[in-house]
Amino acid sequence: RSSCSSSSATRSVRVKSSLLEVIPSSGRRFNAAPAEVLKLGGTLLFLTQEENGPALWRTDGTKAGTTRLRNVGAAGTGISSTLVSGGRAFFYVNGANGTTAVWTSDGTQGGTRRLYTYDATLSPLMLRVLGSSLYVTTTSATTQRITLRRIPLAGGSEAPVFTLPNAYANEESAYPYVTGVSAVDGGTKVYFALTISGERQAPRDAQLWVTDGTAAGTRMLHQPLSRSDEYTSPVYAAADNL
Repeated sequence: RSSCSSSSATRSVRVKSSLLEVIPSSGRRFNAAPAEVLKLGGTLLFLTQEENGPALWRTDGTKAGTTRLRNVGAAGTGISSTLVSGGRAFFYVNGANGTTAVWTSDGTQGGTRRLYTYDATLSPLMLRVLGSSLYVTTTSATTQRITLRRIPLAGGSEAPVFTLPNAYANEESAYPYVTGVSAVDGGTKVYFALTISGERQAPRDAQLWVTDGTAAGTRMLHQPLSRSDEYTSPVYAAADNL
């Protein structure tokens, strides 16, 4: 396992370093090699951390085929939590004030845009695209609850779908978090594991959930999953009905 992991990490470093060689000379200064690389169809998208903020690029592996799409954040912001789903790329732009902006790109300048920004009180996690929306969960440290939310890809209002129950929400150290997410390509459901932290290392509870993007279709399938402090239950969707 360690050998495969090391080999994969080495390839990742080589790809990121090689991308600097195909970026057209423009006088820009980069703080480091591209931070994230995303494969979208036959194109690679990559994010650079520049002096005036992060930027999104597209490349086919040649200098002539490498294009800077646009800036995606101001100076002092950073990139995290990338995802490819539904034929689009998604990523977070983290603000210096603790905000998290959800961005998407279809590999074109016009199709690269900010979808929604969450304030510092919520911690978002991208699940998958279902239909015409990106589904995320947000966790509140104040209420110790997770809410499933919908972000329309074509524009429109971000909206809550369902708040997952937490029987321990009124107790200390009962923070909920998602430990695994899986869905089949083109499927209509997303499966995920919900874990409730405990006062010590072992969690209080671990549950398997599914959602089809509606409140009625969001439900718990199994409880408990592994509550070991060393092992979490992986989630793999083999088909749309698991």
